[in-house]
Amino acid sequence: NTADEYWSSLEMVAGRSYCAELAPGSTAVQRAQPLLTAYRANATNLLGNDTRVTPRVCFIAPATEMALFNVTQSDSTPRSYRLKTTETTLWANWFYIGGDYSSYTTLRNTADVIVEARIIWRTDAGIVAGETTAFLSAGETVYYDARTMAPTALAGSVEVAYNGAPQALVGSQTTLSPTTGLSFDTFLARRNSW
Repeated sequence: NTADEYWSSLEMVAGRSYCAELAPGSTAVQRAQPLLTAYRANATNLLGNDTRVTPRVCFIAPATEMALFNVTQSDSTPRSYRLKTTETTLWANWFYIGGDYSSYTTLRNTADVIVEARIIWRTDAGIVAGETTAFLSAGETVYYDARTMAPTALAGSVEVAYNGAPQALVGSQTTLSPTTGLSFDTFLARRNSW
């Protein structure tokens, strides 16, 4: 009820993205207007909040630390909820730009709002070789060539963190050579944690 609050936590990794979603409990008969708030580990620096009927807070982790989630209820009678936390980071385990190969990371915003995305290209040893931040309008598609974005890495992986809802961004990684005609395609995968 309004006198109660619930806290939960999640260990997060810097640069990856996370979402917390609040839904009515499986046996809930009535809904009310809850407040879902996400904080950094110090419990004062705000990561986001939402008061919609089904609140959601999505963010890119600013540091490797604990995220704290707080649920409070505006109604005076008790209500039950389910809190789900998800890592939404997208990744592809391989790109290659040796010889005349190019490797393109393609992203599409499926949401109806602007989504901020942070794209990181890593060497096969895990060292950051390039990164950029993109703001994708609703429905917008963008692509980046690893040959331009991470020219010092012959091969490696790609990671995309974003501040939108789960499935707000979808993407693929395509590596191809114009002389050999070979092409390697994969969808960007998603890390999920519950």
